[in-house]
Amino acid sequence: MKISCHLSKRMTQRNISLEIINMALSLGSDSDNGERIILDEKTISMALKATEDIKKTLIKIKEKKGVSLVLDRDSLITSFFHYGN
Repeated sequence: MKISCHLSKRMTQRNISLEIINMALSLGSDSDNGERIILDEKTISMALKATEDIKKTLIKIKEKKGVSLVLDRDSLITSFFHYGN
């Protein structure tokens, strides 16, 4: 998405990084009149909770040295943890 000169100046003045802009674009929702994208505190809390859940699951998988899924065309056949392999 194109960034206007006005936005660039305001980002600098308000210490808003491009990373924050991208996060708002990704997770935010349109306002009722469609003029804004809003990333509110409730959505941020839900995203943080989801991130914590993902981290817990990844740690569990890492402790078991990874996971493999066996496929056949469009079907999952089996799965297993790697453990020491």
